[in-house]
Amino acid sequence: MIRLMQSGDIEDVHAIYLASHLDEYVGEHGQFRPRPIAENPKLGVLFDHSVMHVFEEQRLIKGFVGYIGDHIIWLYVHPDYRGQKIGKRLITHAINELGGKATITIVKSNRIAMACYRNLGFSGVDEFEFEFQQQMIKALRMERTAT
Repeated sequence: MIRLMQSGDIEDVHAIYLASHLDEYVGEHGQFRPRPIAENPKLGVLFDHSVMHVFEEQRLIKGFVGYIGDHIIWLYVHPDYRGQKIGKRLITHAINELGGKATITIVKSNRIAMACYRNLGFSGVDEFEFEFQQQMIKALRMERTAT
């Protein structure tokens, strides 16, 4: 079941982020270390201002998605539950909540994410670089228009 995140879910959602976040950088060269949201004040502000939905099954939070406006910022599934199409269900839910129009930013080397979003109607609109743990990373902003 996908539902709005409740205050009691925050610990589980933070744990999923910590377990999953570095997978975004799988195509990058470098040694990255997992860092909790609490260690990055900017991420904490984004988290606090996002509309968050969780995927819950048998009383376990297995993944979450979150957005501000029409920009999807968060999409994470705990590694133990991958391969069950939870991420696709979460992103589809967010797209529907946003009326079909959405943007998302991905690490450009993450070919799996890029293919997934392209299959959901997203296309690349802008490339840029950002610093992550003292390394410059190429990113791609993707957009989906309402159909």
